[in-house]
Amino acid sequence: MSKRNRKQQPAEQPEQQQVMNQNPEPQPQPAEPAPQPQPTTTPAMDAAKAELNAMSGVQIVNLYGSKSNAIRAMGSIGFTTSEIATKLGIIYQHARNVLRRPLKKALNAQRKQQQTVTV
Repeated sequence: MSKRNRKQQPAEQPEQQQVMNQNPEPQPQPAEPAPQPQPTTTPAMDAAKAELNAMSGVQIVNLYGSKSNAIRAMGSIGFTTSEIATKLGIIYQHARNVLRRPLKKALNAQRKQQQTVTV
């Protein structure tokens, strides 16, 4: 036989392959996605949201006295940040900042309460 006609045979390891097949390692199961929390709305919130949707941005600001108050009120009713920004004609970042930062009045009242408790 010439070298060309000979088939190269792979190294024999059938016993090791059988052993590996008999004890397969457990495959990790794909993690199930966490259930998304459903927004909780009440009929009163839906009615308030529908009422504000019918108003213009200027009317909403006049109703609440300032843009920041309007943003907070709309956020508590269930409007998304982008909906608030679009409705009031402001940039998204302004609405987001107002929603994320607590009121200074509330912070000052909380600090005073903590000071009186610790004294």
